[in-house]
Order: sequence, then structure tokens, then C-alpha cells
Amino acid sequence: AAIDEIDRLVVSTEDAEIASFAATRGFEVVERDPSLAGDEATLSQVAMDVARRLQWDGVVGVFQPTSPLRSAQSVREAIESFRSSDVTSLASAVRERHLYWMDDGDDPAAAEPLFTERRNRQFATHRVLRETGSIQLVTVNALMATGDLVTDRHRLFETPPAESVDIDTLDDFDAVRRRLERGTVILRVKANRHIGTGHLYHSLALADELQDHRVEFLLKDCDGVVEERLRERGWTFTVETDLGTALDAILDGSPTVLVNDILDTTPADVAPAVARDCKVVNVEDLGEGARFADWVVNALYPPNDGVPHAATGPDYTTLRTEFLALPHKEYRATPRRVLVTFGGSDPARLTGRVARALSKARTEEIRVIVGPVAKVDDVPEGVTVLTDINSMASEMLEADLIVTSAGRTVYEAAATGTPVVVIAQNARESTHAHLSLESGVIFLGLGPLVDDEHVVEVVDRLLDDPTLREELGEKLRSTVDGLGTRRIARRIRGMIEGLE
Repeated sequence: AAIDEIDRLVVSTEDAEIASFAATRGFEVVERDPSLAGDEATLSQVAMDVARRLQWDGVVGVFQPTSPLRSAQSVREAIESFRSSDVTSLASAVRERHLYWMDDGDDPAAAEPLFTERRNRQFATHRVLRETGSIQLVTVNALMATGDLVTDRHRLFETPPAESVDIDTLDDFDAVRRRLERGTVILRVKANRHIGTGHLYHSLALADELQDHRVEFLLKDCDGVVEERLRERGWTFTVETDLGTALDAILDGSPTVLVNDILDTTPADVAPAVARDCKVVNVEDLGEGARFADWVVNALYPPNDGVPHAATGPDYTTLRTEFLALPHKEYRATPRRVLVTFGGSDPARLTGRVARALSKARTEEIRVIVGPVAKVDDVPEGVTVLTDINSMASEMLEADLIVTSAGRTVYEAAATGTPVVVIAQNARESTHAHLSLESGVIFLGLGPLVDDEHVVEVVDRLLDDPTLREELGEKLRSTVDGLGTRRIARRIRGMIEGLE
């Protein structure tokens, strides 16, 4: 960014390639004497040499290229601080939050703390400041008189920690490059009492995986519970009234990918993003908009010849972190627990109905997990109803059998190796590709068409046969490898980097 306070911008180098690169892009170049290019030369000596050769009068600023994360705003504020203070030199610094000790002798036991109290690092503000080398200012008169960028009237200027990175190693270089190449990922979500909250949790898994980029949520037709969940996790969001207007408010010039996680799209869900040079990824999309997206991820649906640029199958299922690296499932000879869970909203009101039916099944315990916006009919006495749980993965691992709907919960159960009996909430769910015995799923059909007696009969049969439960559970477990979120994120990163 242009900074009006700087009158002259000069590149000092002894390297012909760097000099040519800078000159080609309009920068003034001062060829550095080889004697000032070695490891022993100091920045103060280089600054003095440049000031002499340019016959400069005023203030010299040194901005090392190894501190590329400094912001134009920090430079402006540093110059203002320098000019408003009675100092002749200034250097940027960052306040350290680690616990430092001073060792003045040979006995480490005699070291003295450089902090007044022990506090968690995120709350600490210690006396120690580290010079970053990002911004250094000095008057020419003081520089020539002392031969140093640091004078006896010196001031430290604190910068944000994010700007303090100094490149000393290849690891530093790689970390900074990733920061500078950050793009924006807009996760457009539709989640409410009617369609459930699966899209929200799918997008949250992607957000966690893509934290090396700027992530923004865009909420389309969402219930208040979605905003509450995002606030709890610290994500920023915009409530959409018009897609184009919302994109204009979010876009900042960085490469951007819009992820439509809103079920079936129309061309109007894609066109505004394409018109603004954004890449578009659609999720679980059987609508007309899928043909215009750059990529479609349909983990739950079979391949569609009309959308050849779609990725399908369990390799692209997203799992929350709690479902990764789980222990091996134990299949009890004498089952104890059946878990009933029909998603965050349960629009077909299957939870209460199934719980009542299973109260007649041969099981010791029935546990029901109710989503944040679900309405549950009366459940029989003795059935445990949970509305706020610490870990769905733990609940599934502890269950001997799960009765659930046909969405992503099946893949979550698969990650635990717990066999599932599936009843679809609606006709769309009944088309999901993972509802086959080949995948280890016992699919009973569409909710209104499934008899309660049949549900009880199937559950009893599975509870009576530990060998069959283990066979189905192991088959399920083999369908997911837990890398789906990473695969999707890798493709999105490729789009941001211009590799797709």
C-alpha cells in the first residue's frame, strides 16, 4: 500500500538479479558495495552508506525484506509515533508472553524472573519486548554522529504479534509464504428446522481444516441456533439477504472460493460468484446450479452423468475431529444399549416413534439423542433422552446398535464401527448411495412406509447375533478412512493457488 509519509523508496543490494527485479518494477536501486554485503556488515553501516551516497537529509527508514508481514498501517503509525516524540531513533518490537528468566552467572539456580507473576500465556503482558527489525527509523544527523540505528534517545514501537515474524530459516519462509498466499473461503450454509443442521457441521469441519485461509460463513435461511453455534466457536458470519451484495461486503481482493452447502442450487446461486471471479464448489447438490460450479462434492449421492465434475462416494465424507483415530470397537456378546438419533431437526418426527417401538425390544437400555431444533414426541418411561452431549463419538462407540436417519450420521457411525439400522426421513434421503448391505447398512426404507413391528424385529435379530453385528460393523468401518475433509480442503486450496 502507498504510504504518503515516505518521500523516497530505495532498494540497496549487491545482487544483480535483485537489482534488475527491483528496477524493472520501478524502484530506485542503490548498488551496495561488496564490503557491506558480507555477514559482518551491519544494517547501520548500510544505512549510513545509502544516506551518504544520496546526500539524504532528514529521516532514514530501514525495512528489512525478512519481515514481509509488516503492514502499511504499522509503518504509518510508527512514523507518526517517531515524529510526535522527542526521539532520534525508533525500532519495532513485540511484547513477549512467554516466561523469561535472566541468568547473570554460571549457576542456573540463581536466575531471576523477568516477570512479576505467573499467568497463562494468553493473558500475560511481561516486561520483555523483542525487537523485530521490521521497522527502524533514525534521523540522518543521529545516524552519522553515532554510526548506529539505535541512539541514546530511542523509542520502541509495539506491533501486532502477527507482524513480528522474521525469516531466518526455510521453515520460517514456508510459514510466511503460506500467510501471504492466503485466500478467502466463503462457506454458504443453509440449516434450519426443516432440513436439519448437517450442512452446518459439514461446513464447520471444512472451516477447521482450512484455518490457514480466511474463512467467512454466509447464512442462507438459517435458524438462530446456527448463529449461536458459530459464535460459540468464534467464527464470523454474514446473514444473507442478497448473494451479490453479501459477496461484495466479504470480498477483499484475495483469491476466493464460495462453497455452496445449501442442498440443490440454481444458476442464481453460482452466477454472482463467477461474475466476481470466485471459484465455486457445491455440496450435495442435485440442482441445475451444479452444472455451472467448478466442482461438486456429492459424498451421499451416486455419480451423475450430467455433472462429470463431481466427486462422489465415502472418500469425500467429512467427519468431525471427534470421529478420527478412534479405538477398535468391542462387540459385546450380551448387548446392553441401543442408540436412537435422527439428526439435528428430525423433520419426520421419527425419534419418539422409534423410541416407543423399541421399548418392546430385547435391550437393556435405550438412549435417545435429540438435536438442537428437534421436536420429540413423548417417549416411554425408562428411555434416556439427551439433548446436550459432550461427544457423539463416545455415545456411538458405547452403543451396540444405532437406529438413525440416512444422512451423514451413517458415516459417523461407520467411523466407530457400530452397526446401523437406517430409516429415511424423506424421499431424497432414500436415494443416498451409502444405503446398501454391501456397505454394512441395514436400510429399512422411507419412514412413513416402515412398520414399527418390522423395526423391532430387525433390532431384536441384530441384538441376538453378535457375529452379524461385528460383520456389519467392520464392513461399515472399512467404508470411511477419515480423510474426506482433507481431500476437499486440498482441492479448495488448489483453486485458491490457481492450480485447478
